[in-house]
Amino acid sequence: MITHDLLTGWRIAFVFAASIVFGALMLRAMFALAHSRLHDDWVKIFGGAARATWLLPLAWLPLMHGGGSVLRGIAYFGLLLIAGTRRVPEAAGLIALVFAGSAAACDWLAQHSAVFGLRWCVNGLLGAAALAVVLVDSDLRARVDGANLLFALSLGWLYLLFCDEITAWSGNLPEEIAPYQTGVTAMTILAVVHAAVAAILLVRRVKRSRTLLAAIAAVLLIAQWFEACVSLQAKPLGIAFAAAITVAVGMGFWLRRWRTAHA
Repeated sequence: MITHDLLTGWRIAFVFAASIVFGALMLRAMFALAHSRLHDDWVKIFGGAARATWLLPLAWLPLMHGGGSVLRGIAYFGLLLIAGTRRVPEAAGLIALVFAGSAAACDWLAQHSAVFGLRWCVNGLLGAAALAVVLVDSDLRARVDGANLLFALSLGWLYLLFCDEITAWSGNLPEEIAPYQTGVTAMTILAVVHAAVAAILLVRRVKRSRTLLAAIAAVLLIAQWFEACVSLQAKPLGIAFAAAITVAVGMGFWLRRWRTAHA
């Protein structure tokens, strides 16, 4: 039982990190196609995500089970690595990332809803955008663009959450509908958080404030991590282990950025 809880915690941290890597690479492709101003500001975040693609397969090794899982994992990471190297056109890379991310999410989180994979991709986009807002000190115009992006992605997350619930309910999928049971559930709290964030981001002062916007982005990051805990129905030991791993990785990432900035 303890081993199972620890593996669940490891899976939570892995799924959360993988979603941000997928999301960052998808954002890079989207920004390049749209010639967005945010591309130049967030390019370091995208570069970090591309380098992290080589670490994800190693983190996935303890979670392998069965031959089919291995073959599918190789396919997911193969597409991810190809897209991360930018050796393919952005449009083709974006399609490959969405396909691989959607299939991987259903596989890694044992979900069967047709909408869940797409929702996980939006989770990744939202997590990557929130991380960039927290870490990158952009000018006022880029900061407002980042806030608008967080607003749009939060609304997209809410819409896909509703679609996922309806799909699980109408398809009579008991494992997928469990987090949406009546009452004040964890998913209800997450929905309220995202709705509140979307409403707060309508305030011009919040969009223009570096501190307030970073705080909002940090709340979204925590919400994405907590959603992984809910999706995997983790127990306290697994959640604590996942939190320890996430904090350790985050501190290592922050320390590396600090050393690079002061080198």
